[in-house]
Amino acid sequence: MSRKNRIFGVTVLAFLLYGCSQPLAYNWRDGEKICAQVGNQNYLLEIARSGSAHSQGLQGRQELERGRGMLFVFDRASSQKFWMKKTLIPLDIIWYSADYAAIAQQSMPVEANPESPQNIYEPPKPAQYAVEINQNETEVPVGSTLAFIARDQCD
Repeated sequence: MSRKNRIFGVTVLAFLLYGCSQPLAYNWRDGEKICAQVGNQNYLLEIARSGSAHSQGLQGRQELERGRGMLFVFDRASSQKFWMKKTLIPLDIIWYSADYAAIAQQSMPVEANPESPQNIYEPPKPAQYAVEINQNETEVPVGSTLAFIARDQCD
């Protein structure tokens, strides 16, 4: 096999492996669960893909089990705004770029009046994904990658 063919083969293989390492957003559906490494911890994340799922988020839940959270998927990177309306548990939100790199992590405490929240949370630059987890459960360094892993690693 010529050097040129070997380079082409390795390039195609690398492309295929990279393409399989991250699920495509358009394949995700509301309520499905996916396993991901957030910071240095594995999380089972519930998908929120539609506008109604984005609006509902984690509202009304009395607790969020350790190692669980919600992945918000948006059509494109932009300045997504979040609030804690009817949210009864303190959360951290981690913002991710279109290439799954962490942009920032913010704490979102429970509002004094959850029916009428006063605070709005948004990323410091455009984000295409956001993950909500229990507050202070893990630190996510800026630039770290949201890595999707086998489901059995989260069960």
